[in-house]
Amino acid sequence: MLRPTLSVSPPALAERKTLPSPAGLVETLLEPEDGETPPRGESQEQPLAKAQPQTKLEAFVQERGLVPVATLLGPIGVAILRGKEGYLVLPLGERIPGSEVVLQGIEPDRVVLALKGEERTETLELPIASGGSP
Repeated sequence: MLRPTLSVSPPALAERKTLPSPAGLVETLLEPEDGETPPRGESQEQPLAKAQPQTKLEAFVQERGLVPVATLLGPIGVAILRGKEGYLVLPLGERIPGSEVVLQGIEPDRVVLALKGEERTETLELPIASGGSP
């Protein structure tokens, strides 16, 4: 059985550019949408409740930290997903190793994952422009 793998080396340090911090950056607390602000002296911070996944497929994607980073369209479409354990290169119709989740669809800007009749569309993570010349 073939296992999809991808080996990517990070760019050399000389190629990376550091941007200066923006001047005049100011942090401002935003008021709640209902317009009410807590009285002075009371803490305005509230603990963030972690959103619980609603389905098994959502839980799987969240647990593995899967984010599609590239697609290759052709006679056999291929998607590249970044996860907590590294990168996965999957052809259309293949299962994610160690699971029953199937790569069901590939489009230029998204992939569709499926698990037992449930589908989830994940949009590609767009790279941040580096400002370099092509």
